[in-house]
Amino acid sequence: MWVNRGLNKPRFFDTILIIMKKVRTKFTAAFFVVVFCCLLVITIVWAAAETLRPDANGTYQDWPTLQGTTRYGAVSDESDSTYIETDTKDDQDTYDINDSAIGATATINSVEIFVRAKASGSGGAEKIKILDYLNTTLRSSSQISVSRTSFTDYSTGNLTTDPEGNAWTLTNIDALEIGVEVSALGKNETMQVSEMWAEVDYTISGGARPAASAVSIDSGAASVNLTENTTTTVSCTATVSDTDGYASITSVKAQLYRTGVGSAAADDNNNHYTLEGDSECVPSSGSGNTEYYTCDFEVYYYADPTDAGAYSAQQWECLVIPEDAGGQGTPDSDGIEMNSLAALNVTSAINYGTLDLGEDTNLVRQNATITNTGNVNIDVEFSGTNMSCDSGFVPVGGQKYSTKDEKYSLMDYVLSASPVEQDIDLAAQTDDAVVSTDEIYWGLAAPATGAGGYCTGTNTISAVNDIGVD
Repeated sequence: MWVNRGLNKPRFFDTILIIMKKVRTKFTAAFFVVVFCCLLVITIVWAAAETLRPDANGTYQDWPTLQGTTRYGAVSDESDSTYIETDTKDDQDTYDINDSAIGATATINSVEIFVRAKASGSGGAEKIKILDYLNTTLRSSSQISVSRTSFTDYSTGNLTTDPEGNAWTLTNIDALEIGVEVSALGKNETMQVSEMWAEVDYTISGGARPAASAVSIDSGAASVNLTENTTTTVSCTATVSDTDGYASITSVKAQLYRTGVGSAAADDNNNHYTLEGDSECVPSSGSGNTEYYTCDFEVYYYADPTDAGAYSAQQWECLVIPEDAGGQGTPDSDGIEMNSLAALNVTSAINYGTLDLGEDTNLVRQNATITNTGNVNIDVEFSGTNMSCDSGFVPVGGQKYSTKDEKYSLMDYVLSASPVEQDIDLAAQTDDAVVSTDEIYWGLAAPATGAGGYCTGTNTISAVNDIGVD
């Protein structure tokens, strides 16, 4: 809405123009069938490791002091600000650890147990032993001297058998407890432990590679509706399976792209996006051989449309590529239409200043910047209202506008109450660092009689999709 302001005096009026805009979005539904064939499976062997942390208190719980909420939580949260503490030699603490997620085809080579500890004292060194406990058998490492200056990681080295002397199995990994014992501690000395964990080294034999399936963009939607002048979250979900167990899946990469540029193209906000790794393609609900992944792309408002125009024979595709230690697995994809978005931003107000009755702005033009905030080339419609004044009004036709910077009498167009489309041809943005803009110049002629004081009016400027028009 425009607000025109002026002094209540014989001179004509001051004017301020506030411009409103409209956004038009085109929605088109389309359905696509994507067919994939098979990949050659090659039998190989590869090694991997799994980290297991405490998830419950264990059989031995001697250490008296807790800095934290739960004992097992204090030694599993990967923080030195929570810990267990004792000032008594021979105190023992053990903890149950997470069940393993490696598959049944894995061969467990060894287990290494880590304890992160710090001591306080003087004189002889303070020492610990690292413990592992299975069924009724408690095994301890040799004595380890502990730093007095900072929390430090200590380990057993690779243990190739369980505490009972047998080969490691998934069953005894799941039943294992890990822990720590104070083996040397003097009077008024203390021992703190902030973390403990077990690393399971294993080998998988077989030809299984992970496979993606059930890829879906925005829960099976037919098209994406972008949001002007910002990004829109486009969610790509997939199921990934590996017969060696879901823990064997090392990463997932997802690519969202216009099919005309292909998956191998470099990332470009107009046509290609990539997400990779657990922080960007987030795993969830892993169980058995299956895990689910969600990859949320932030797609810019000027991403290429495929519902009309130059790319109407194409679509956007999300390709999900899983991987394990043996290499890349079988991908899967889903397709979707990217809808056209005709939108703009415009300077919010124009101040014509003070005019005498019968006077026009002549060479004193006011400019309004129009910015294309959609993904198609646009033309622009202009319309307006009479400007209401403290006394009388200014007819809508008193305003003129032009794409050229020229005086009032030479301006191209007279503003009218009905929308009139002008062939502005404002291109969609193609450079991430450069927005697409155009200038519209405005002028005003005061009527000879019948108006005075402050004047207000409303002009409407709206984007018109120019795809295929010229």
